[in-house]
Amino acid sequence: MSPELTQAVLLCRNLPTPAGIAMRIIALAQDPDAELGTAAELIAMDPALSARILRLANSPLFANRRRIDNLQQAINKLGLHPTLQITLGFSLLSNLRGDTSLHSTHERIWRRSLIAAVAARALGEALNLQQPDALLLAGLLQDIGDLFLMQSQPELYQSLSTQAAGDNQRLLALENTHFGTDHAAIGAELARQWNLPAYLVDAIAGSETPPTPATDTFLRCVHASGSLADIWLDGPGAQPAQQRLAAASGLDQEALAEVFARVAQLLPDAASVFETTLPTPEHVAALLQQAREIHELRQLRQSQLAEEALQQRSEALERQAMELSTMASRDSLTGTINRGHFDQILLTAFDHAIQRQQPLSVAFIDLDDFKKINDRHGHLIGDDVLKSVAQHLKSRVRTVDTVARFGGEEFVIIFPDTALDSAKATIDRVLHSLSAQPVAEIDGQMLHVTVSAGIACHQPLQPFNSARSLLDAADRALYQSKDRGRNRVVVHVQERIPVPQA
Repeated sequence: MSPELTQAVLLCRNLPTPAGIAMRIIALAQDPDAELGTAAELIAMDPALSARILRLANSPLFANRRRIDNLQQAINKLGLHPTLQITLGFSLLSNLRGDTSLHSTHERIWRRSLIAAVAARALGEALNLQQPDALLLAGLLQDIGDLFLMQSQPELYQSLSTQAAGDNQRLLALENTHFGTDHAAIGAELARQWNLPAYLVDAIAGSETPPTPATDTFLRCVHASGSLADIWLDGPGAQPAQQRLAAASGLDQEALAEVFARVAQLLPDAASVFETTLPTPEHVAALLQQAREIHELRQLRQSQLAEEALQQRSEALERQAMELSTMASRDSLTGTINRGHFDQILLTAFDHAIQRQQPLSVAFIDLDDFKKINDRHGHLIGDDVLKSVAQHLKSRVRTVDTVARFGGEEFVIIFPDTALDSAKATIDRVLHSLSAQPVAEIDGQMLHVTVSAGIACHQPLQPFNSARSLLDAADRALYQSKDRGRNRVVVHVQERIPVPQA
């Protein structure tokens, strides 16, 4: 900055410099022991400031369910230091549009400041930065250097603004050409001379400097807010500003669309607080429509994801229930149906056989000399043998048949809708294949086992009076098989019911 311009900054009195109330607000904002009552008395001295603070406290910018009716409540709601900072921004910018001859340029600066203030806050929300009042003030004051140049060099700066035609980057280049610096550096020097908080000095100084990876989030928000304001004001020609906004904020297209929607939501009330109007341009309306569509798509996707998650949860619970049910009905060692569940299956199968006039066969199977295997090789080998035999039985029967471990080394097979001859043929095949196939290997030696079986069959003309009596008959046949030398099948012979003569 040239010495002349620096001197002009120091001597500037045409700006709304921190005199009177503004000076006292600055001092109070820097005082860690400041009291709410003192702030309320100070702000109340300026009716315009008081009215703006009340409107702000009741606006969506600082949403509140309860109506704020007085200055004390407003300061309580906003917080003491946030109130002082926002009041300072109002005070410093209160005469921004004072010169009617430069109204159009003043109006653009004013509008850019206001949009940037709301945008900085919305960007902070999107980036989870919990400093809404500080962001609002930094966004609002980032163009204070424009005001200085407008007041100190009115004709020249009006000409430069006209040449820039709303292109902020072009304006910065023209400022550097004519002044050797830009409005951001001038604004930071003003803030420093006015003894504003250091974060405001840094925010104003960096407002036109592209952020680097090391730039903190607060400064990124302030820089990005100016680009968003340019997009809002300059229309489709603001493509470079859109690129700067994306680069500075680090947000994707979807997140930026939501930021625009948030700015559109907050801006009308903020404009009312600042006593101006800010219509939504056609190109911004298109962006907002895009934001709404993205929001609707996101809601639809979230709904779909929630439904999918619910379905997956339901399926997982169903699988878990089935697994628990299976665990409750299965023998933990062999994986066959356990004794408790077998009784229920047999009763159901017996009832169906009676109702449908169908045969029902039951086979009792017992491993021969299983105690010798346990005594000679140990119970772990015995367990392996039981598992192997169970797997063998399951592989030799139909899916409608039920293989159950009855207890110890005994198994039972239920053959629904199966006549005695068919059931016996199946058990014969089981005995033959099992004796030929080793069930375990011990020290390189193959271990073979045999089984004994007994079969009983409930038939319409040779019925049993209960499922228990059918099972007992198969058990008695098994013991006959054992008595006859093992490794064989014995069939229980049921007395035939004579057919009545016509």
